[in-house]
Amino acid sequence: MSSLSRRVAIAGGAVLLLGGATYGISHVGCALGERRAAERLDRPDRLFAMAPRIRDIERVGRAVLAGDTPIAPETLLHSLAARPDIRAACAVDCAPTRIDALGATFRAEMREGAFVVAANWVLAASEARIAALWVLNRDHVGAVNARPA
Repeated sequence: MSSLSRRVAIAGGAVLLLGGATYGISHVGCALGERRAAERLDRPDRLFAMAPRIRDIERVGRAVLAGDTPIAPETLLHSLAARPDIRAACAVDCAPTRIDALGATFRAEMREGAFVVAANWVLAASEARIAALWVLNRDHVGAVNARPA
C-alpha cells in the first residue's frame, strides 16, 4: 500500500510540475518575443485584450462617454498614449503578458488614486478609457485604428 501511495504522490507531483512548467514557459516565451515599446500607441486595438476582464464594459464605456464632458476618441487615445506603461504593454505581442502588464498598470493607478466611478463601478482611469474606446470601436467598427491619410 505504501508503494502505491508513493507512486500516486510522484505522479501527482509530476503532473503539477509539468503544468507549472508549461505555464511558465508560455510567459517566458512571450517575454523573449517582446518588442521595445513604441513612442506612440501604434496598436490601440491591443488594449482590447482587457475587454473580457472589465466587468459590464458596455455600460462602463457608455457612462465614460456620457460623462460631464464628452470625450473625443483622439483625447482617449492621447491620454492612454501619454502613459509609458500603457505604450509598453501595447508593444507586447503576447496577449497574456500584455494583459498582465495592463493589470499591473491599473493596480498602480488605483494605488495612486487615479480612478473613476462609472456605471456604479470603480475603475482605474486607464481601464475606464479602454472601456470607452471599446464601445466606440464596437459602434463604429475599426474607428479606433483609423489613421488620417
